Amino acid sequence: MQATKLKYNYDFNQKDQERVKRVGQKLSENAEAFVQAFYNYVSAMPEARRYLDKEEVIERHKAEIYQWYLSLFEGPYDNTYFARLHRIGETHVRIGLPTHYVNASVNFVQRYINEQIEHHFAGDAELVSLIAACGKVLDMNLDILTSAYHEGQMAPFERVSRYKIGLIRWAQKASDMTDLVLVIALMLVGPFVIGLFVYDVYLLVTGKVGMEEGILMVLGSLLILWALSELMEEEVRHLRGEGFAIAAFLSLAMAALIRKILVASLAEDKMYELLSYGALVLALGLVYWLIVKNDIRIGKRPNNRRSHE
Repeated sequence: MQATKLKYNYDFNQKDQERVKRVGQKLSENAEAFVQAFYNYVSAMPEARRYLDKEEVIERHKAEIYQWYLSLFEGPYDNTYFARLHRIGETHVRIGLPTHYVNASVNFVQRYINEQIEHHFAGDAELVSLIAACGKVLDMNLDILTSAYHEGQMAPFERVSRYKIGLIRWAQKASDMTDLVLVIALMLVGPFVIGLFVYDVYLLVTGKVGMEEGILMVLGSLLILWALSELMEEEVRHLRGEGFAIAAFLSLAMAALIRKILVASLAEDKMYELLSYGALVLALGLVYWLIVKNDIRIGKRPNNRRSHE
């Protein structure tokens, strides 16, 4: 973005520039104190040592922060100034610094400068205007610093041809249609599972199956109905943008196997069948435990499915 347009968007005019320079005449004298205060703040951040892990890196970074602080008041706020800021932002992206740290750091700088302005210009008629002018400069700085993150996220899409973008768009529509079909299918399967439960209850009540076998069949059908309900709930969450919990499918599979085990356990000649079912349930249970423990979800949707259209 050109400097003229950026300053226009933030309503940063010549008077604001003069006010910032006026503030700088006072605050630049204590630039070392600012750097120390800044590092006291940064060092308290979690995982700060991941990015500032060596003494030479810290000293070099302090020197860069010192120069940035001085240029904040001196300008000139032209294309060269903002291009330098953009390179700093690209460096942040390259080392993997989260935008949270950039936003928090600039917020600290703004609070620090505001406190210094209130101290040095107490009772000044332009106190509010001085704070506002410095705030605009910091906002423009933050805008440019974080723009590098956005460009880094969009770079893969910029390298994709229009044909591929269209293909991605149609693939997303197909994915949406598949999710819709899955929900409809679950809604259709639901009555059949309820019918199975009612049928098992009918067999039990009418005495067409033994009491023990009938109770186990009813419990097994009820277990499948519960697992289907969980699966439906997870698919609804997925449609709302959350990742799909694959554990829901595993619970349904385990429910079906447990029903088979309950029924087969009544027969005396199905020992090997029971052992195979038991091994499958054990394997599925182990996978289910690992997935639930780590809260693994797949296919998480972005908040805006059409963000790159």
